[in-house]
Amino acid sequence: MKPIKVGDSGRGVEDIQRRLATLGYDFPTHGIDGDFRDETHAAVEAFQRSHDLEPTGEVDMRTWSKLVDSTFVFGDRSLYLRAPFFHGQDVLTLQRALNSLGFPCGELDSIFGPHTERAVIEFQENVEIGSDGVVGAETYEHLRGLRHIWDSRTAQVHSAATIATQQRERALYAHRWQFIATCPPSRQIVRRLENLALASCTDAQITIAYNTDDGAIFDGITVIIACADEDSEGSADTSTDAMIPYLPNRADLAAALIFAEMPIIIAVAHEHLDTSDKLCYQYVAHVILDALCAVFE
Repeated sequence: MKPIKVGDSGRGVEDIQRRLATLGYDFPTHGIDGDFRDETHAAVEAFQRSHDLEPTGEVDMRTWSKLVDSTFVFGDRSLYLRAPFFHGQDVLTLQRALNSLGFPCGELDSIFGPHTERAVIEFQENVEIGSDGVVGAETYEHLRGLRHIWDSRTAQVHSAATIATQQRERALYAHRWQFIATCPPSRQIVRRLENLALASCTDAQITIAYNTDDGAIFDGITVIIACADEDSEGSADTSTDAMIPYLPNRADLAAALIFAEMPIIIAVAHEHLDTSDKLCYQYVAHVILDALCAVFE
């Protein structure tokens, strides 16, 4: 990104000015007009100082990224565990809320990592909504309903990892993993399995493949993801009695996986895949990974 500086103008400058204005920086002389003058330079410089950035007064990639993060408002976007991690002011507000309500998510660092995901799941289980680790509309609604409690409390920092995050990390680190997709929907799940695994354990050894032939020889745990109603073409290995039906409850799925033989074949029925909602794949991947890690810890 070429730095935006004094003398530049246009919609990009206007966007910078608007974001700075939402953070309380004023432009009393010319207002938000899309022209990068000394007034904007001073506001950028002040913003950089307050965020431990070199105070150049120019908007480079680091400054722009920090500015965008700082202007995300609680509820602006769905949050979930992924690599690279979500980060920003909205994540910090989420962490403050969870910690204040008694669901420890570790250090208040504005980063949606494994501890924050686990705290979200525990909160969702507590209020009896879908415990998928995804902070979407329903989770935001419940958190907002409790705002009178958490917004008036001082959030305590909890640094200790929970048993669940340790379990997932240990299992991912202890084994080599291969995830194989057999159809377009299962590719979506496999991509998210890989991403979620690496977000949970950066040292995880993950291999992904897109047909069963690629996984013929592998010294590790092979998991084939199939769609229960898919055509048999290209996926003959998935039409056996050894298939484990996908169970949305991670404990039930883990119980079914205990006696599975290698390669493990998990069949996801189309009724569990809402192709209009990409986050449904995230939820399926989340349940499968947690169940696998519980079994192979």
